[in-house]
Amino acid sequence: MARDVTELTWRSRIDLEATPRTRREDVRKVVQVHVGRVSPDVGAVISGAQTEEALTALFDRALAAQAETDLLGPIE
Repeated sequence: MARDVTELTWRSRIDLEATPRTRREDVRKVVQVHVGRVSPDVGAVISGAQTEEALTALFDRALAAQAETDLLGPIE
């Protein structure tokens, strides 16, 4: 029984770490399509987004972006 709990704990931890990483990859893909590249400045903004809410806001901003500068402001 204890082993099942440990496996669940590790699996949960992996899932929690994978979600933001996957979301960051999604944002990078959208930026690449809309802006043409992911500059180091934009990459730093993407990497700096730590919460699910920040990543969602950045994803939405990337969908509407017309230029790289649209992505460089603070994330709400």
